Amino acid sequence: MAEIDLLLIFKFTVTPILVGLASLAARRWGNRVAGLIIGFPLMTGPISIFLTIEQGTQFTVSASVGILVALVGVAAFTLSYVLAARYCSWLSSIAIAVGIFVTTSVLAAPYLTTHETAALAAYGTILLALVLMPRPNATSDKLKVPGWEIWFRMLATGLMIALVTSIAQLVGPKWTGIIATVPVMVTIMVIFTHARFGHQTASVFMRSMTLSLFSFATFFVVVAYALQSLNPALSYTLATIAAVGLNPIINKIDKAMSS
Repeated sequence: MAEIDLLLIFKFTVTPILVGLASLAARRWGNRVAGLIIGFPLMTGPISIFLTIEQGTQFTVSASVGILVALVGVAAFTLSYVLAARYCSWLSSIAIAVGIFVTTSVLAAPYLTTHETAALAAYGTILLALVLMPRPNATSDKLKVPGWEIWFRMLATGLMIALVTSIAQLVGPKWTGIIATVPVMVTIMVIFTHARFGHQTASVFMRSMTLSLFSFATFFVVVAYALQSLNPALSYTLATIAAVGLNPIINKIDKAMSS
């Protein structure tokens, strides 16, 4: 009983606090940094850990396929939002992007059934999105995020974690992974950024976020394979090291390509 209570406390406190700290970092260092931070699996990573504790490692390994499938949809989401935002309001842009995410994820799910195919599709779609995404002209201005918005993000994160972990057994591991990767935080961030600072600034955020999806995918590729032979603590440590180490490398390559 005490173990369950401790897990519940962790679900509703630690992860939302991480999101809050990431939002404060974004407010201090700008929208480019915000995109890199929000693109890291601050929500999906803890959900994966909770699934391992509650459902077992095999469930999490299978759920990782769904997470990688959903990243195909997330890459399509970011690209479609940036393209739509050049001509549409934030409301129309997010409606288009969410529709693209749902459609892409649902259509891809039946065909991407292994970690290898899902990972290749995820990496390829992320790369394609970056190639097709127009480079914004906006500078990395600081995001003056109000305090109430940060609390809203934290609340949305806690509710999403509660939803996904509670329906896991009902929908199965693959769809649990897909649902866990729904871009809740990205949606909240980009809506407020677009509405307050304009589409160019929102595009800077979305491009940086898309870049960090390489690290996001790498995290779950490592988790999927490591959990099959290593203990969870070591598996998630290795995944974090791989993801954190890759992010600055990808960012430097992108900067070199744009110079």
